[in-house]
Amino acid sequence: MGLAGIETQFEITDGVRTARFDLRVGRHIFEFDGRSKYVPTSDGGLALRSVDDILAEEKTRQDWAHGFHLGMSRVEWADLFGRQRDYLKDRLDREYVATCRAFGTDISDLERFRVRRSRAA
Repeated sequence: MGLAGIETQFEITDGVRTARFDLRVGRHIFEFDGRSKYVPTSDGGLALRSVDDILAEEKTRQDWAHGFHLGMSRVEWADLFGRQRDYLKDRLDREYVATCRAFGTDISDLERFRVRRSRAA
């Protein structure tokens, strides 16, 4: 995709909800989902709630982010390998371009919502 200006761990808050996203480029967010967060802890995963609850929370979080005029792409681990990787590149490019067309790339309006954390030396 050849994108520049990639920011990792982009975090925003509205004073009620706070969310940290894996990657941000312009007004587009890329989230990487691993299967372990959907697998119950009793089966070796990380899930403390039902898959339905987890998916409902993810949808709410994505809708909340969209309210800031942020587009989002979700990537699963399996998407990164084999033929899926080629399809993934095309899909991510389409989604990123759609976000740029809809919302532009400037995020200066989000400055007051950004969470800044000091980085450990």
